[in-house]
Amino acid sequence: MKLYICTLGEFDIKADGKSLLKDSSRMYKIYRLFEYFLTFRNKKLLPETIIDNLLSDSESDDPKNMLRTQIFRLRKVISSVIPEGEDGEQYLNLSFTNGYY
Repeated sequence: MKLYICTLGEFDIKADGKSLLKDSSRMYKIYRLFEYFLTFRNKKLLPETIIDNLLSDSESDDPKNMLRTQIFRLRKVISSVIPEGEDGEQYLNLSFTNGYY
């Protein structure tokens, strides 16, 4: 399976020519988070910065927990797309170290 990520113009992720984003409006926040991590790859990101940029419109009592939950879900989505037997960290490594993602 080939995965194509279009970042110019409208953001889209395609697997075998079929859009993964157009079929699932429920996962909009997760895909926005994925787009954010792609845009700022190889940079240290504070959780507060991510919350301010992506989740500021959400009315949550615990935005950091909400972010952790969204990242957990994003990791599950990524692992479901990665071919079996492959190391997921070579595709995208979302780790939390010393207060940064």
